Amino acid sequence: MMISAEGYKSMHENDSIDELIAARKQLVGELEQLEKIVRDTDRTDESWNEGPGPDVRYHMTLTYLVQICELLWTRVSKEVSWDE
Repeated sequence: MMISAEGYKSMHENDSIDELIAARKQLVGELEQLEKIVRDTDRTDESWNEGPGPDVRYHMTLTYLVQICELLWTRVSKEVSWDE
């Protein structure tokens, strides 16, 4: 079962920059794995028999990545002085 993008974002709202970076890395890793499955025209991977399918998981993982990047951008903007 997948959660909404807003639900995912709210789970990470209080994360530190390091935690957000770790979540971003995890999502990118998941995307790389899913890309191999989704882009394969053969569709024999067993994950196509699961629900939600890899195409839906890929889409949602991309959406989660956007949420994490928004949180990371906001957090870095607040905590890091660009004038130094």
